[in-house]
Amino acid sequence: MSRFSYSHSGLEQWACPFRGLKRHNTKARDYDREDFTHHIFGVGSAFHYLAEVYVKHLVKIGRQTDITHAEDMVNELIDNEQVSLEKFEELNELWEAFYTSFILDLNTYYDSECMVSLNENLQEVAWDADDRFFRAIIDRIHIEGNKIIITDYKTDRGLPAQSTFEKDRMYRRQCERYAWVSMFMIDNPDIKWIESGMHYVRFNTTRSLTFSIDDIAVIQGKVLKLIERIENLKKFRAIPGSCCTYCDYINECPRQKDVRAMVEILSGQTAAAYARDIVVKETHLSQLKSALRGWIKLHGPVHTGDLRFDIWKTQSRSYDMEKVLEILNKHEVDLAKVLNLTDTAAKKLDEEVYEALQEAVTYKAGTKYEARRND
Repeated sequence: MSRFSYSHSGLEQWACPFRGLKRHNTKARDYDREDFTHHIFGVGSAFHYLAEVYVKHLVKIGRQTDITHAEDMVNELIDNEQVSLEKFEELNELWEAFYTSFILDLNTYYDSECMVSLNENLQEVAWDADDRFFRAIIDRIHIEGNKIIITDYKTDRGLPAQSTFEKDRMYRRQCERYAWVSMFMIDNPDIKWIESGMHYVRFNTTRSLTFSIDDIAVIQGKVLKLIERIENLKKFRAIPGSCCTYCDYINECPRQKDVRAMVEILSGQTAAAYARDIVVKETHLSQLKSALRGWIKLHGPVHTGDLRFDIWKTQSRSYDMEKVLEILNKHEVDLAKVLNLTDTAAKKLDEEVYEALQEAVTYKAGTKYEARRND
């Protein structure tokens, strides 16, 4: 029997073995997925709950949208004190962005909150079965002809460009794993393609990758090979990477042993101690960055976890203001509107003016030292 149970998000945690083990040992019991009456939500989980219930409501009544019901749903969470008042404004804004633009295609709809739990033989078992090996929940699935369409809701404040989405390994891993598990959810021999996407709610935009049925065996092999490596771990070292910034176990991390443990500031004495720590640590950090930059210049990039420290080539974009003034005068644009011309401000002008301004764009090559995720 495997040492651990897995999911897509769980596998991502194992990029740092220390974090993966801590999460496995401390993960809270699943909340009751049938009864949310007393569940207290964060913004993200509240949105997912609302989306699931709303879509199932539309299916039940046979409608593609029901704005009045959607409005009542979010208010009900407040009435039941399941969302704090300070989170309600953000949730309401997020939810409104979704339901005012969402139209359910009843002809292709398959299911919402699609759940599957597999044992080591990749056979379906109960969600909480003792021999569960890999579990997954997919927010929404449609079937269009011979294609499965997967949607995972994202409440992020940023929207990746499609080109970035296609190249980024993190996005690809999720799309691949969701495509893989969908085959255990849907028994349809006619399926030839799986379109696995993430819907960025704040922007009403979906980014997706498409896989053929032949890709699924390759994806499964990659997942099982990664799990095998985790199962064979003897030491659970902390490996710093991009996830450190939002790790739940940062104060227990052995890499943090020389950092003062976080405690609540209840006195001026504690506040002063924190201030001293910040001054010393920031000075030390500046020295470390300088030393590392020097090493990279001589020897090349340095890797830790999924991060690559390097000196990256950059290209900044600006406007030749002499040409800009000439173009704006020609198009009789009020110069007061563009005192500080940026690309964002330029896009707000008439489309013809914006296109003309591209002749005034200049580019400057440069370099920037920083850590980025490996592509």
